[in-house]
Amino acid sequence: MHRHGGENTTYVNLRLMLAISLLAASASGLRAEGPTAGWHVVAYDHRITEADLAALEATGARAIQYLPEDSYVTWLGGAALEAAAPLGPRPLAPAEKVAPATDPRRLLDVTVYGGRAAGALPGAIAAHAVAPDRSLVSVTMRRVDVEALSRRPEVLSIGPAATGIEPLDEGTSQIVAGNIEGSSPVPGYRAFLDALGLGGAGARIAIADSGIDDTHPDLMGRVVARTDFTPLPDYRDSDGHGTHVAGIAAGSGAGVPGATDPSGFAYGMGVAPDAELVDVGVLGIIEEIVGIDDFPPFEDASAFAVRNGAVGWNASWGSGEGDRAGYTQTARTMDIITRDADWETPGAQPFTLVFAAGNSGNAGPGAPTEAKNLIAVASSRSHRAGNINTISSFSSKGPTLDGRIGPTIAAPGETVVSTRSITGSVLCNQPPVADGVPQAALYGVCSGTSMAAPHVTGALALITQWWRSRSEGETQSAAMTKALLVNSATDMGAPNVPNGSEGWGRVTLRNLFDPTAERILLDQDLVLEEASDHHEVRIEPADPDRPLKATLAWSDAAATPNAIPALVNDLDLTVTADDGTTYLGNNFAAGWSVPGGEPDRLEVLENVFVREPSGGYTLRISAANLPGDGVSFSGDSTDQDFALVVTNAVLVQP
Repeated sequence: MHRHGGENTTYVNLRLMLAISLLAASASGLRAEGPTAGWHVVAYDHRITEADLAALEATGARAIQYLPEDSYVTWLGGAALEAAAPLGPRPLAPAEKVAPATDPRRLLDVTVYGGRAAGALPGAIAAHAVAPDRSLVSVTMRRVDVEALSRRPEVLSIGPAATGIEPLDEGTSQIVAGNIEGSSPVPGYRAFLDALGLGGAGARIAIADSGIDDTHPDLMGRVVARTDFTPLPDYRDSDGHGTHVAGIAAGSGAGVPGATDPSGFAYGMGVAPDAELVDVGVLGIIEEIVGIDDFPPFEDASAFAVRNGAVGWNASWGSGEGDRAGYTQTARTMDIITRDADWETPGAQPFTLVFAAGNSGNAGPGAPTEAKNLIAVASSRSHRAGNINTISSFSSKGPTLDGRIGPTIAAPGETVVSTRSITGSVLCNQPPVADGVPQAALYGVCSGTSMAAPHVTGALALITQWWRSRSEGETQSAAMTKALLVNSATDMGAPNVPNGSEGWGRVTLRNLFDPTAERILLDQDLVLEEASDHHEVRIEPADPDRPLKATLAWSDAAATPNAIPALVNDLDLTVTADDGTTYLGNNFAAGWSVPGGEPDRLEVLENVFVREPSGGYTLRISAANLPGDGVSFSGDSTDQDFALVVTNAVLVQP
């Protein structure tokens, strides 16, 4: 888990001195590599492969960073630049280095190569190595000439410094809601929920973390059950992480009257401010990735949660197998829990698992997020950390080891203010500056996919309340939750979903709960039992001026550990227009479905998004392969049900 807290000034100054010493040690580096040494872009006319990276590294290129789309930005000079000439490198332009939201009057973060000129940059006040690539140094600066700085060859990027000083809470809830003007959220999240009649009332979500400090005003009276699997004597919150996560998912924002930031955003306003919480203590004072010897069996934690009414959990942690570890035993366990969270109780107890995607950047998805049936959440930037349509650099990128799309979806996770534990404030413990508001000490700043995931868990509570109001109290399946989130997501930046950074886009509650949207919803009511089985419906767009979006999701049977690919039961989504144009699931270009292609043989989530629908369509769900037991306790060992969401569509009678 990525955790960001305060640093004392002495340590920061020592790091600046270290950066200056790095400069002294390599002062002649730029001259040694020749006048052309600097950051270069190597672009490809195809999706980058491992062979492309190997070929680039073979030239002697260093500090290679991925640059959307289909490019690398890399340090080249001297012999390396000559060797890379056949790849067509071009210098990184000064304008490409500067983030759109850069304001030279504010603190800026500048990334430079290898400590070169880090201490000599005018206005530098702090510097630190950017792990895990020690050849990059991030320098915090003020009062700088941005244009002149961007022309320096050692500079890779310039943008607002994510200092954790300014509060975000209700602001990030509004980003998830989609209540944005220009590129910034606006206050009013509670009013948005009230207009929809939502807030998460009656829904319970589990926070599997370090505990929840329920003495916090924004969480008081909200914890309905709790247990502790850790060896710590007081599990109300061992280190502050769990309380911060709980506030993002379900903080009331009303426990401290008048506690708002200068922009009017309420401190502590979570995504589902009326939801109830089940506290499942599983983390103690631990390392970045969970690895304590007495970690409980995962199924014990899920059993407690589901027995106490939780519809799913938030897991802002990893299981320790490593990045892009593949389909591990833990991943397999998670796929089983999605179908049956309580193994000791007869029958199936379905459960939605929301996981932080991990904070390893391009190293790959963190375990156990390569499980098929969970929702893995990437971190996007908040509006005070930068462009909200940008994925955080630390957020773990896909694909999975077997080539599946990952993460599933994105939500704000960078520089987020939420509830600060009173009983345990080791983490997320730096209070935001609040222009004299004394209650700010009850809130802390953190960054990471740990902070992104609870935005989605809060959305799970809202979806549960919404679904139950439409279905006589029934709860939607985990597959339906995933389908609804993906079907309504916003493609961030340039249209390019699906991709390994944001998955299918950023959660957008305004789209999901749009009362004007015509939808076809089918939640595990039909079961395919043979590979030849299929289900067809005739549809038409409800509004030809809006896209038609179809999402098929299923909770697949667990695979054998280390299986490549991990898919067991393979379903296909096909949408055929009356003129014969056929769209296959997940065959996308520039964010929209295109005709042709091949059926997807890896995913448990297939989408067809028709940008400009016209006339009638036949939507077909077919079983290409059904070797596994996808429907627990049904008596059929080779079957599969599914969830279907089709937005902007109406059924047509045959």
